[in-house]
Amino acid sequence: WTGEKLYVGITAQPGWKIVEIPSLNGMYIETWVHEVDYKHLILDTEATMIFDAFPEHQLTAKLTEISTQPEERKEWGNDVYFRAHFEFTNELALNLLPGMSAQLEFTGDNNEL
Repeated sequence: WTGEKLYVGITAQPGWKIVEIPSLNGMYIETWVHEVDYKHLILDTEATMIFDAFPEHQLTAKLTEISTQPEERKEWGNDVYFRAHFEFTNELALNLLPGMSAQLEFTGDNNEL
């Protein structure tokens, strides 16, 4: 490898180490929450989590971080979104990889979201 920045579409050679993931421990879910829903987020709240790759398995995730500044996501429209992190324990020993998608669902009083 020549030490140059890599980008989509670059030609790579066999044997090049493009990326290395040192550990799969400590993975978390990063979400973008619409400004309308932001006011409902409370730190340390638990949510039900289902990975798209494992729809038959349900885990619990906890909201551990919420950004205080909204960010525009032009590819999603003209609204703003807040970044949030959810931590979880892979107690089912699912074969998870970085970049997987998951669905998170909060349940409130009377099943209100």
